[in-house]
Amino acid sequence: MSFDTLKLARALEATGLTKEAADAIVAAIKESQEKFVTKDEIDLIEAKFAKSIAETARTQTVWIAGLIFAAIGVVVAVTHFVK
Repeated sequence: MSFDTLKLARALEATGLTKEAADAIVAAIKESQEKFVTKDEIDLIEAKFAKSIAETARTQTVWIAGLIFAAIGVVVAVTHFVK
């Protein structure tokens, strides 16, 4: 978000503040606004997070399927070995 810093400084001066005080207030406001997060940044983070969740789910599915097949292989091997 941007605003006209000169216009704000002049408005503050018009209320009786000194130029230095008005400039200090404007600088503080401008600095605080630089730390805001925009909607676009939130959307980007959300998209990255959704992608990460999808990748994690896919990885877990592969691991679970592998473990199931390994367990079946162990059961089949044990049953043939015991006979």
